[in-house]
Amino acid sequence: MVRLSGFIVFLGGMVCSMGASGQQPCAVKIDYAVQSAGRSHDIFLELKEGESGTVTAELYDLFKGKVVSQKSLFLSRGEATRVFTKAPPSTYVVYIKTDQCARPLGLGGLEGIKLGEK
Repeated sequence: MVRLSGFIVFLGGMVCSMGASGQQPCAVKIDYAVQSAGRSHDIFLELKEGESGTVTAELYDLFKGKVVSQKSLFLSRGEATRVFTKAPPSTYVVYIKTDQCARPLGLGGLEGIKLGEK
């Protein structure tokens, strides 16, 4: 019983410290678009909501299970920016890291972004 109550107190302390950290929910929204030319594909990103700024974009290949390309770039609201060029056919998730969000944003959902026939 002492162990259980100690566990509860510990969790309560974690909740308080997490709540006091001041982390705001992520207010960034980024859309992607794909332009295909034969077997190569370009991926564009557009900042829809949030402040313009520098982000890191990672192209994660779901079949290979690893990041295959990484770029640091400046995104301005309302402007589509070509980020990844000549991506081969596969299924990807684009992870966006920004100071505006505590966690990376994932573009492509659970099914990923399917490019070409793989």
